[in-house]
Amino acid sequence: MIYLLYLSLIIISILTGSYEGEVNKFNDTFNTNINNWDLFFIGLIFAIIFQSFRDLENKLKLIEEKLNKNK
Repeated sequence: MIYLLYLSLIIISILTGSYEGEVNKFNDTFNTNINNWDLFFIGLIFAIIFQSFRDLENKLKLIEEKLNKNK
């Protein structure tokens, strides 16, 4: 769910052009040549990984609760 929110925010930022200044600052600072879509996919991957860990944490809590009920 959180990655869908992140995805929509990034798409809006790219479409409105508000990312351009930050990308140019990043490229100047680290002497790289990335663009908006590179940042979009990197952010999307991190959001999916973060959501996966949250789902795993929730499943582990449910298992722990079931184990505690059985005691």
